[in-house]
Amino acid sequence: EQLNGHWRVRDLKLRRLFDEATALLGGFARWTARHEPRARNHAADALANLALDDPAGAARLVAEVARRSGLAAALDEAAGVA
Repeated sequence: EQLNGHWRVRDLKLRRLFDEATALLGGFARWTARHEPRARNHAADALANLALDDPAGAARLVAEVARRSGLAAALDEAAGVA
């Protein structure tokens, strides 16, 4: 709801993340975001917990999943990586 502009971002730490996310999303012609309750998205919740506990391990896991799924090149292109 915050990302879609329905709620304000008051927390300073979240505000920085919000600003970074909106700047990155500005590079896309179109994007959508929707709220998915944690109870219905166990995989994302597990990845979020891994990222909090082991950021480097989480980054390696995401990179490997992207590589195996063929998304690595698309993600690199979206991020402007040559």
